[in-house]
Amino acid sequence: MARPIWKGQISFGLVAIPVLLFGGEETSEGAVRFNLLDKANNARIRNQRINEKTGKPVEKENIVKGYELEDGSYITFSEDDLASLAAESNQSVEITDFVDAEAITPSYFDKPYFLLPEKRGRKAYVILRDALKEKNKVGIAKVVIRTRQYLCAVWPEGNGIKLYLLRYPSELREPKADDLPGTAEEVGATPAELDMAQQLIATMTHEFEPGKYRDEYKERFLKWVEERSKEGGERAVEVVSEGDDSEVIDIMSLLKESMAKAKKA
Repeated sequence: MARPIWKGQISFGLVAIPVLLFGGEETSEGAVRFNLLDKANNARIRNQRINEKTGKPVEKENIVKGYELEDGSYITFSEDDLASLAAESNQSVEITDFVDAEAITPSYFDKPYFLLPEKRGRKAYVILRDALKEKNKVGIAKVVIRTRQYLCAVWPEGNGIKLYLLRYPSELREPKADDLPGTAEEVGATPAELDMAQQLIATMTHEFEPGKYRDEYKERFLKWVEERSKEGGERAVEVVSEGDDSEVIDIMSLLKESMAKAKKA
C-alpha cells in the first residue's frame, strides 16, 4: 500500500470520521513517454534552469519557489515552508451539501482519490457509505491537497468511498450554441433512423467491465518498438484518409450494417 497523502477526517454536521487520503491513479503504467535526443548521435537533450540575469545554469538545491507581488518583487518559500503550511491547513473533507449523483456531469470530474477509514472510524465510514448509496447521493466538499484547495465529490463506490476532484465552472469551456446542430428535424434525421440507432444501442448494451478495456495504442506502439529494435531502420506508418467533410453520410446504411455485425457478435 502506498503512503497516504494526509491523515484527516470526513466531516458533515457534527460527525467527523478519521480517514487517510490516498492517490487513486497508477502513474507507472501510464502513457507512452518519449525522451528528446540529438539527431546527430541520439544523445539525451537535458533541460537546464537558467538564471535570467546571469545567463548561467542554477543547481536544483539552490532553487526556491517565489510568489510575485504587484511591485514585481517576490516572497520566497522553501519546500519545508510549504510543507509546514500544508500541515497547518485543515486536513478535512468538510461536506457542505449532498446532491443527486446524476446531477454532476462528466465534464466536472478531474482526478480520483480514495479515502480509507482509520480503525476507530470504520463504523461511521460504513454508515456514511451505505447511507449515500441508499439515497443515491454524493457529498460536495472542499479539500486541501498539498498547497491548493479543491472542490470535490465524496462518492460511495463498492465497499469504499472515493474522492473525486471537481473542476469549477470557470475552468470549463462550452461550445457556442451556433456551432451545435439543432433538433433532429432541423438536420433532416428521420424517425426510422432514430429508431434504428436506438435498436443498435440496445443490441450493444452490456454490463460495464473495466477489465476488458486496454490501451491498444500503447500495445501497438510497444510491438512496433520491438519490431524496429530487431529489424533496424525506419518503418512506415500507414496514414488513413478521413475523406471529404462535405460528403453526406448514409447513416441508415451504416446503422443496418452495424446492427447485423452486432447481432452476429
